[in-house]
Amino acid sequence: MALDGDEPRARRLAHALLERLETIPGGPDVVLENAGLKGFAQLSVGRPSDAIATLSALSKTLSPGSRDVLARAYLASGQRGKAETIVSELKKQGYAHPAFLAFWRDSPVGGIRQVGGVK
Repeated sequence: MALDGDEPRARRLAHALLERLETIPGGPDVVLENAGLKGFAQLSVGRPSDAIATLSALSKTLSPGSRDVLARAYLASGQRGKAETIVSELKKQGYAHPAFLAFWRDSPVGGIRQVGGVK
């Protein structure tokens, strides 16, 4: 989730996005519309539990990309089974964004298993 490999800059931008999202007024429609962005930013700044709190209650109405973010948050928080369920559902639905395929292909959930610290 780093910007051209510049992780500190990516985190600063994610923090700025979170601050901006907190100031946007609106009702339930705005909350739903911004949930994906908010969850992504929360995960990007290293707060997977916050991303889960933001996205999990809305999981059935989220876009595939936002459900991918939710799965990554579950994985980051050690909830591998929940991540696997979402990834499996997305694959069955034909979701094939290149970043989704690359991340999950190379993750333990995607089939790569670590043995003795080596992939």
